[in-house]
Amino acid sequence: EPGEPIASVALSDRVDASNAPRPSNDSERLLFRQVYETLVRSDCMGRVVPGLAASWRLDGDGRTWIVTLRDTARFSDGAPVTAMDVQGSWSDAGGTGELRPSASRLVESIVPIGERVVAIKLRSPRTDAPMPLAHADLAISKAVADSPWPAGTRSTRITPDRSGAPSSGSSALVVSRENQPPIRFVVAPGDPRDLLGRGAGLLLTRD
Repeated sequence: EPGEPIASVALSDRVDASNAPRPSNDSERLLFRQVYETLVRSDCMGRVVPGLAASWRLDGDGRTWIVTLRDTARFSDGAPVTAMDVQGSWSDAGGTGELRPSASRLVESIVPIGERVVAIKLRSPRTDAPMPLAHADLAISKAVADSPWPAGTRSTRITPDRSGAPSSGSSALVVSRENQPPIRFVVAPGDPRDLLGRGAGLLLTRD
């Protein structure tokens, strides 16, 4: 039924909203990618394809990529994603303008040069494609005043699931999706295989 969650996805690792959008384990990696995007993506053949960026070109120094955001890039609240948003997402929360450690190991600098254009100098020279920009640590988000979850750039939101009664010690989150049934993620301690008998349709494990 529209609006009703599909069978739950059972996650075996702890999920922490303070990590979003940069996953620290496989469970967060699966959950976060439902909500947060990077400037480019890597397809199944290992090729760079557009994400939030519509195009990119290499500048003369061989390390700086001029990246143009797509016109339709929006946060989940409908606000456009700007070059300043990209810079802010990668910068520390203290407002000093310095890149976060998770970003600075991949990116040397980022400079907005227009409303939707940024100049990004990578740590490692890449003349073929800006593959480091596909790393999950460079996903784009912005803080939301009334939520522990930053807003992402997909038409999805993460909210606590208060409709059901997860097993003792477990918690549940719902990813609401536009025009699609929501997905319920159950984060379970101990042996999450027990959740298969209670309706989980997918179990993410280390095996």
